[in-house]
Amino acid sequence: MRSVGVFCSSSDSISPVFLEEARLLGELLAKNSFRLVYGGARTGAMGALAEGALTAGGKVLGIFPQLELGHEKAHEGLTEFINVQTMAERKQILFDKSEAFLVFPGGLGTLDEIFELITLRLLHEASPNKNLNMHKKSVIFVNTLNFWDPLFECLEIMIQQGFISRPLGQLFQVKEDLKEIVQFLANK
Repeated sequence: MRSVGVFCSSSDSISPVFLEEARLLGELLAKNSFRLVYGGARTGAMGALAEGALTAGGKVLGIFPQLELGHEKAHEGLTEFINVQTMAERKQILFDKSEAFLVFPGGLGTLDEIFELITLRLLHEASPNKNLNMHKKSVIFVNTLNFWDPLFECLEIMIQQGFISRPLGQLFQVKEDLKEIVQFLANK
């Protein structure tokens, strides 16, 4: 089965618009036979995403750290669940178990995950030791309500100033329409 990793927020205080989009994304992934791989929480966009996939009959792998995360609680109704010790271990398993990645609107945890993934991709491309397989995996920012536009502006400045050596289009794609995103993944 094809697996898609999704980075998103576990916060319950986000706009209902993002929660509904997350639920719809989970549903669309399941209906197109993608296994959802995500952080394993039952709250916020994470919970809505998982519920959308599960309600549509999909397979969902959650990877959840055993440490205390405050508001973030593990989702107990998933088809697969992996308990890990650390956030770093959570990310690595998510990276390994996914064939493509979607970056849904989120906070610092989402940024941490995607920046590490993109950095690993750039390091892999520059390294003669090609032991990482990240460079072949699609990365798509889900730009609901133009959420990521300020980040893209900042990254463009980094490119202009020589801090990033690749055009953004070589690092990831940006799409707003969820059906278009899932169709793109289905055609890969």
